[in-house]
Amino acid sequence: MQNNSRYFTLNGDPQEKLGYHGGIYTRSYQEVRAIYDAKIRSWAIEYRDNLFYVTDSKEKTETVYFDHSIKNCSCDGFVENQSGTCMHIEAIHLLNLRKDEVSPVRPIVFLNDRFQLKQIGKERPFFTPSVRPFLQMVKKQTLPFDERVLPDDLEPLKEFGIDLFSFQKESVRAMIKNKRSMLILKMGLGKTICALSCCKILDKKKIIIVSPNSLKFQWQGEINRFKLGSSLLVLKGDDLANYQNQKFLIISYEMLNRHPEVLDHTFDIAIADEIQKIKNAESVSWATLTKLKSDFVFALSGTPIQNNLSDLLALITFLNPYEIKPEWKFYEEYCRFSRAKMYGVLPHKVRELREKLDRYIINPKVDYSSFKLPSKQHHLIKVGLTEDQARLHGGYLEGARPLIAKSINYPLTLAERTKLNSLLTLARMAVTDARLIKPDLPESDRMKKIQEQIKLLTDQGQKVVIYSEWIKSLQLLEPFLVAQGIKYACFNGNLSTKVRDKELKKFIEDRNVRVFLSTDSGGLGIDGLQFACHNIIHVEKLWNPMKIDQRNGRLVRALQKSSQVDIFEFTSGSEVELMIDDASERKHAIIADMLA
Repeated sequence: MQNNSRYFTLNGDPQEKLGYHGGIYTRSYQEVRAIYDAKIRSWAIEYRDNLFYVTDSKEKTETVYFDHSIKNCSCDGFVENQSGTCMHIEAIHLLNLRKDEVSPVRPIVFLNDRFQLKQIGKERPFFTPSVRPFLQMVKKQTLPFDERVLPDDLEPLKEFGIDLFSFQKESVRAMIKNKRSMLILKMGLGKTICALSCCKILDKKKIIIVSPNSLKFQWQGEINRFKLGSSLLVLKGDDLANYQNQKFLIISYEMLNRHPEVLDHTFDIAIADEIQKIKNAESVSWATLTKLKSDFVFALSGTPIQNNLSDLLALITFLNPYEIKPEWKFYEEYCRFSRAKMYGVLPHKVRELREKLDRYIINPKVDYSSFKLPSKQHHLIKVGLTEDQARLHGGYLEGARPLIAKSINYPLTLAERTKLNSLLTLARMAVTDARLIKPDLPESDRMKKIQEQIKLLTDQGQKVVIYSEWIKSLQLLEPFLVAQGIKYACFNGNLSTKVRDKELKKFIEDRNVRVFLSTDSGGLGIDGLQFACHNIIHVEKLWNPMKIDQRNGRLVRALQKSSQVDIFEFTSGSEVELMIDDASERKHAIIADMLA
């Protein structure tokens, strides 16, 4: 039998530069990216029976049909990206073949540019391989609903003295019906109760709960309280060897990242608590969690949008990988963006987008008067900058400005993003207190005013919770507390779980311990601060306004003894803090558009 194959090789150029045509959220960028990906790789290409077999350096082969006017590839990227090209097709373009060299030799029927009916006869399958990922995508794109009928009087935990509020019943019904969804409720409104109610109703055998490290014991305690079955709490990797017949597996996001083999199991139900911990589609936690195999997935969060709309879209993609693919087409249709930045939803598209994502987002209306929540009284205190602070702040911002300007129109490299984040962090540190950077410099006006506020409150017999992103900031306050004879407790990620629990208990129960110095590890998930205190001090401003809400939520919650929580924040009017204010305003606008 005569071999009519032809062979080609292409050597990649790793120095090839990626251009940006129209911005990264457009079709033209997808085309430019495919060309770039083709040029930087080396290829071995065989042309046989009117098809190209394109093999990369890892010996993975894709099948390409190519006749200049119509192109098709068997790779998943071609089907999912829907831009009409991919790096394998662009590799064929690089061969510069004449039209008569690639003309069809057999009849072909094209349904569209994503797949085709191929050669009528017995020797070949009816569909080319490229149709399979398309059919798989169609099957998965629309998730099935659970059609079971639930009783009108839905009280799965009534025997334990738990009567669900109407909004909780509504949430449980939607969670079970939708199968894979995200429940959005503010802190203290019963996300855990709703998720465990679903577990009770569904009565499944294998359930995984992924949570922040600080909440693992709370989950196990609630499981035991409601007698839902046996559980294994993973504290260290070796504990996984004991996972056999337990109904519940409880593991932290950090431990799951270290032991992704856990996800080789298939679970009946998966609960992802404080799902915003996975941040976005670039994080390790997101990549790990997307390997989860479970029919029912209940994501829980009070603050799903941490920085921008991409955070929410990453969570939707976790629930259904096919809902917003291809991303560039989604962004073109719904979003406002520059060449490199996505700013939010187009105003006239807000309603349509909310309806599109409605089945994934359970955000019930809540009558807060039932909970007797305290009011919030915000106090913004102006502070000055020392000469050293102003000089350091100005220097770091001067270094950041070229990168900020570039980021508007061009994506930054990983090294550039790291450098920019570092410079902006140093600028924030400088306006907080110069000693965070150079210990021998004078104390800041901010720290002096924080100390004045601490003394004012403690002299009145009150307690105060002080939050900072940096342990070092809190340590700067300790000499003052010691000198004043003010007893305090510490809570941060450097302490063991046992020590943190002891410090928290000390602050809550010992009336002489007046100050609670905490990083953001104490701003998420811990309970009890509301029994002892109604004052919060935020040492510095944060880029992420949701972290402020999470911190405040530790005190602004049910069973708070005071009718008012006083929240103290400080501002220097510096450029970096004005940038933070502008960013916070944009983020709150996105949250209002999508979740209000």
